[in-house]
Amino acid sequence: MTVTNTGKRAGEEVAQLYLSFPNVPGAPLRALRNFKRVYLKPGESQKVSFELKERDLSMVSETGEPIIAEGAYTVSIGGGPPNTGVPTVTEKFQVVGTKMLPE
Repeated sequence: MTVTNTGKRAGEEVAQLYLSFPNVPGAPLRALRNFKRVYLKPGESQKVSFELKERDLSMVSETGEPIIAEGAYTVSIGGGPPNTGVPTVTEKFQVVGTKMLPE
């Protein structure tokens, strides 16, 4: 994602990565999984990238086990949570199979 300062003053933006989980019992609706603070001069742009690891994809099952659940996930990156009027970039991906994680 590229963050651009379209203003006339230098400033900071906090790029936030939210993960929405499959509709399975115990799954949260969404969770903040990472963020990066970016300082930009007027008119300046900077690329921001994130890496999702297994723990970032995990949730706690109804039985209390940490898992990566099978199903459709959505990643949203922007200046705030998705669906709040803040510009975001959104992508979907599918996980096949459920994976148990060590505690």
